[in-house]
Amino acid sequence: MAESTISISFADLQGETARFLGWTATVADWTATNTSDFSKILKSGYRKFLFPPGHDWSFLRVYATISVSANDADVDLPDDFSGRVIDDSVTFASGVSNRRLIRVDEAVIRAQQSQDSQQGVPPQYFAIRAKTHAPTTGQRYEILLHPKPDAAFTLRYAYVSLPDVPTSTNL
Repeated sequence: MAESTISISFADLQGETARFLGWTATVADWTATNTSDFSKILKSGYRKFLFPPGHDWSFLRVYATISVSANDADVDLPDDFSGRVIDDSVTFASGVSNRRLIRVDEAVIRAQQSQDSQQGVPPQYFAIRAKTHAPTTGQRYEILLHPKPDAAFTLRYAYVSLPDVPTSTNL
């Protein structure tokens, strides 16, 4: 199948941005400030496109599963997880039941964990918690479960992904 005629290369994107801003279109002639500014402009524009006010793009929805080990009530979520679970869609993939887990605040989970050590039943509640933000890797998230699972299982969920910024290798 032929490439769409609306496609644009990363070099074309750089050139068009440069012409719009009155810079030289030859990237090799850009100053360090031009290069830095282009990166900031690209990221800002991409964020505005991906997350416009009042609209959710369906192509950012990811349907995934996550394996939970016995006694593991805090499970890391994927690197591209934006912090948003779609429609509280956390359910058991199979075996346990098809019911949805109930989303609660992290404080509710922590309070329940401190008051009882209930185990032996499948988790009924979940919360999403932001983990420590690292400057080199960005924000990461985890899912908290209560009661703590006593057996391994798989959860099914949908989330909004946070894609990488376009580069010359992934545009």
